[in-house]
Amino acid sequence: MLSFMRFLQRNKLYTFIELFGMILSLAFVILIFVYSTQELTVPKDQKDVNRIYALGSGSYMGMTYSTAEHVCPQIPEIEDYTRIAWTDRDVVVGDSYFATRAAAVDDDFLQFFAFNMLEGDATSVLSSSQNVIISKQFANAAFGGDAIGKPLSVIYGGEKVELIVGGVMDDFKNTIFQPTDIIFSIEHPVLYSEMAIGDPLDHWGSTDIFVKIVEGSDRKVIEDKVLKQYEALWPNYGSFIKGVSMTRMDEIYFSELNSQYRHGNKRMVWNLLMVGFVLLISAVLNYLNLSVAQSGKRAREMAMRRMLGSSKFAILVRYFLESLCFCAISFSVAFLVALSLKGSASSILGVSLSLIPDIKLLLMYIVMLVVIAVVAGGIQYLLVSKIKAIDVVKGEFALRSKNVFTKIFIIIQSSICIVLLTMAFTMQKQMNYLKNRPRGYNYDNMIFIGVHSFNDRNSFNLLLDELRKLPFVKSAGISNGTPGGYSGGQFLTLADGSEMVMRVVKVDSTCFNMYGFKVVSTFEDAIPGSAFYTQEGINAVGGVDAARSMDRLPCCGIIEPFKYGSALYNDPAAYDYRVLSAVQIIPNTLNWMYGIMVLTDGDYSDAVAEIDKMWKEKREEFTSNPAPIEITPFKDMIYGDLEGPRNTLMLIFTFMIVAIIISLMGLFAMCSYFTGQNAKNIAINRVYGAQIRDVVIQYSKSFLWPILVSIVVAVPVAIYFMDRYLNTNPDRISIPYELLVIAVLISLVFSMMVIVGQMLDAATDDPVKSLKKN
Repeated sequence: MLSFMRFLQRNKLYTFIELFGMILSLAFVILIFVYSTQELTVPKDQKDVNRIYALGSGSYMGMTYSTAEHVCPQIPEIEDYTRIAWTDRDVVVGDSYFATRAAAVDDDFLQFFAFNMLEGDATSVLSSSQNVIISKQFANAAFGGDAIGKPLSVIYGGEKVELIVGGVMDDFKNTIFQPTDIIFSIEHPVLYSEMAIGDPLDHWGSTDIFVKIVEGSDRKVIEDKVLKQYEALWPNYGSFIKGVSMTRMDEIYFSELNSQYRHGNKRMVWNLLMVGFVLLISAVLNYLNLSVAQSGKRAREMAMRRMLGSSKFAILVRYFLESLCFCAISFSVAFLVALSLKGSASSILGVSLSLIPDIKLLLMYIVMLVVIAVVAGGIQYLLVSKIKAIDVVKGEFALRSKNVFTKIFIIIQSSICIVLLTMAFTMQKQMNYLKNRPRGYNYDNMIFIGVHSFNDRNSFNLLLDELRKLPFVKSAGISNGTPGGYSGGQFLTLADGSEMVMRVVKVDSTCFNMYGFKVVSTFEDAIPGSAFYTQEGINAVGGVDAARSMDRLPCCGIIEPFKYGSALYNDPAAYDYRVLSAVQIIPNTLNWMYGIMVLTDGDYSDAVAEIDKMWKEKREEFTSNPAPIEITPFKDMIYGDLEGPRNTLMLIFTFMIVAIIISLMGLFAMCSYFTGQNAKNIAINRVYGAQIRDVVIQYSKSFLWPILVSIVVAVPVAIYFMDRYLNTNPDRISIPYELLVIAVLISLVFSMMVIVGQMLDAATDDPVKSLKKN
C-alpha cells in the first residue's frame, strides 16, 4: 500500500476531490439507509405480526365498542381478538398536572401483542378496572420511577377518578402505537365502558379491533364473513358499510386508512433511497473516473511489476485492496460526519435516528464497500491489463481512458444535476401554490383556542367575555371545528338514494362574520341550527327546495365556495362518498362545544402569551380542571401539514447541492487533467500564433458534446419525475416546463464556467514554460 499512499500524496488535488465526494455522499447514504431501515421495519420484532389484523370499514380503521363481541365469535378463522380505544386524558398526581396520551384496552392487551412489562403481572394487572398501567417514561416523570401501588387521578366530566398504578411497561419503540402514558381497562365503569359511551353499536371509529387469525387462513374469506356480520348488525345503514378493511399489522404503518396509529410515508422512503443510490453512484463514478484518469500515471509502475514477475491476478488484487482501503477510510470519516448530522436529520425526517448498526445493516455496509471496491478495482485492472510497454511510453493509455470515461462521467453527472434541480424547483412551486391559493375565508391574525374541559355553554360565554376584554382582541366567537379541518360531518341520504358526507363547520354568528364567508343569497334569516351551503352542495342535494327542507341541516342561504381542510388535507371519507362542506350556525341549545376563534390586531407570539397568561389567572373561574387550553395560530392549522413536504424539499435541495458540488469538482479535476495532458499541444498552438479564444474553443469542444447529450438524457427523465411527483398532490399545478429550462441553463452555465475557466487558464500560460515542462 505504500506506493498507493505515495501516489495519493503526490496527487493532492485528485485525492482531495475523490475523498470529499466519497465522504459527503457516504455520510448522506448512511443517514438514508438508517432512516429507511427503521421505517421499513415498523413494527419490529412484533410477535405473530403476520397473523394480526386490524378490522375496519371502507377507508376507516376501527369500529364500535361492541362490534368485536358480536362479530369475532361467529367466525372460526378468528382465533382471538382485543380492543383498543385511544384518548387523551388529564391526569393529576399529587399537586402535579399531566396531559397524557391514554388507551382503554381489554385485559389481554399485553399478552396479545407480547409487550414487555417491567413491573407488575401482565396476565392479571387489568383484571381489576381500578388498576392502571403506565409507561416507564411517565413513571419517571410523575413518580420519580417508584410508581407501583401509588394513586393517580384522571379528570373526567369535571370529577376526579382515582386509579392505582398496577404495572409499569416499557415505552413503545419502533411500533405502530403512538407514545402512550397510561393504559386502563376498556370496561372501567366511568372512564370507558358500555354505560359511559352510550349505544355500544354507535360511534364508528371509537374502538379499534385487532384480531389474530388461524395460521393459513384466507383473508378474503374472512372479510366476506365479517361483512355479513356487519350487514346483520346494521341492516338499515345501506351503503354506509363500505365493505371490510382487514389490515395486517405490518401494513398499518404505510396504510392510507384513517387511523390513530403512527403513519410513515412509504413514497418518501423509496424516494430517499433512490436519491441516496443516485448520490452513491455519482460519488463512485467520480472516484472511478479520476482513478482511471490517474491510471495513466501509474501505468509505468504496473508495467514494471509485470516485468518483475507479478501475475495479472496479483495486479487485480492490488487494485481491489487499494480501492477497498480508500473506501474504508472514506466510510470511517463519513460515519463521523453522519453522527454530527444525526440531530438535524432526525429533526427534518421527524424520527429519532439510531446510527448504532445492527448485524443486518453492518453487513449491508460491508457489502456496499466490497462492491464499490470490486467495481473500481476491476475497471482499473481491465484497462491496465491491456497495456503494452510501447503504449506506456507513448502515453496512449491516458488518451483512451480520457476519451471514454470522461465523457460518461460528464453525461451522468450533468443529467443528475439537471433532474435534481428540476425536482427542487417543481416542489417549491407546488408548495407555493398550495400555500398561496385562495381559500374563500379569512385566516390572517386569527387564533384558535381549544377547550375540552368545559361542561356547559355558560363556561364558554365567561371565557369569551374575558377574551374580548383583552386589548389586542378585535373579536371572538365560538367555532366548533374550522374550515381548515377538525370538523364533524353528517351523512345525508339524497333523493336518488345515494349518500354523501357534509363536513359541517359549526360557528356562532360572530365567528361567521370573522371568517368572512361571502353570502351569495339568503332564503331566510340564519337562525341557529340552519346552515349555509355552497352552490355545489345545493345541486348535490337536489336543489334549493330540497336543501331548505333537510331535516338535520336545513339550508338558509348560499355562500361562495371555500377550500375545506388544511393545505394537504385528503378527507378519508372521499374514498367512499362524495364530500361537500357547509357552515352551520350553532343552536342556542348546544352545550357541547370545544373551540373559540379569536381575531387579533397584534403579533401572534404576543397574543398567545397574553391569552395563556389570562387563562392561568382566571382558569379557576371557568373550570376545576387544571388542563391548559390549546392555543394555535389558525395559519398553523391550515399550513402545518406542509412541514413534511418542506422538510423533503430541504433534503432535495441538500442532495442537489451535494451532487452539483461533486459534479463540478470532478469536472474541474478532469479539465485540469485534460489540460495537463494537452499542455504541450496548447503551447505549440500558441507559439504558431493561435489566439487564446480559438484555443479555448478548440479544446472546450471535447467537453461540450457530452453536456449536450446529458441535456437530451435528462429532459425526459425530469419530465417523468415531475409529473409523478405532482400526481401525488390532491390539487396540483401543471408541469412547469419553464423550470426545466431554467435547470438546464443553470447546469449548462456552471459546467461551462468550469470548462472555459480551466481552458482559459491553460491557454494563457506561458507556452515556453509549458514546452520546457513537457
